[in-house]
Amino acid sequence: MSNNEYSVYNNNTKAYGPLQGYQFNDFMIASATNIILCYKINDDLDLCPTFQSSTLDMHDWKEKNNLYSFILADVFNTYMSHRDKPFTVGPYELNPIDIFYLIEPKYELNDQLMNAHLYKTTTLTTGIVLFDSVSFLKYYSREFRTTAEKIDTQWFNNDIVLVPMPNSRHWILFVIDIEKKTIVFLDSLPSNSRLYEKYKNYIAQLLRTHHFYLKKSSIKFTNWNVVAELHDWQQDDTISCGIYCTFFARFYVTATKYSNINKTNIRLNRVQFALHLLEPTLL
Repeated sequence: MSNNEYSVYNNNTKAYGPLQGYQFNDFMIASATNIILCYKINDDLDLCPTFQSSTLDMHDWKEKNNLYSFILADVFNTYMSHRDKPFTVGPYELNPIDIFYLIEPKYELNDQLMNAHLYKTTTLTTGIVLFDSVSFLKYYSREFRTTAEKIDTQWFNNDIVLVPMPNSRHWILFVIDIEKKTIVFLDSLPSNSRLYEKYKNYIAQLLRTHHFYLKKSSIKFTNWNVVAELHDWQQDDTISCGIYCTFFARFYVTATKYSNINKTNIRLNRVQFALHLLEPTLL
């Protein structure tokens, strides 16, 4: 197989040379980006790591109750009465009609709503970055040639990375806790979507790329673990996966416990979601 004009840095000669004798799957990231992965010949590179299973420790999370529904409704109506034009949340532009329909239990989150809420979550504390669904789909489908603007976020200079993934009108979420060396996989409808095995190698590749970009060495997954069973985060409808994913991300980065989401309070949670977007200082 030809090297597709990719080069590799040789630690011995201190120069770049042609990338030769590789298997395509071993350098999957190279076919999608201009970032070149290279490792010393004696490195023990685990291309498909098997993570140790773990449980999510929430013993030190603080308890907090949601606001009363009538308070949320009044605030929402007040803000919506003054919203008639698109508005921005970080790099994302939102349409007021999406916010209006968002509060209805049968409305599915689109990319803009999902990414905007997760972006707001990254601003709640330091050390949180977002690799949004648009970036993931570009990486996943290998439709772009450079990820410099993404690589420059330097995941390993932060504590937590949020990675939302759309799959056939269903949202799933990876929370990569760099500090704790833990990957939390949230699929709120696992009976319909066993997706961890499908995506875990892509997450590993992204981690490997960011680690090499910053540390100039291969990442060792020996001490990394994964949380993939979250029984308290199982939805009881077929629409609200995005709400579950975004709220879990918010609760994780703030180490906060709220009442479980269910059919009886989903509209209230959707109103709260909308208010997060409209006025971040309220909640």
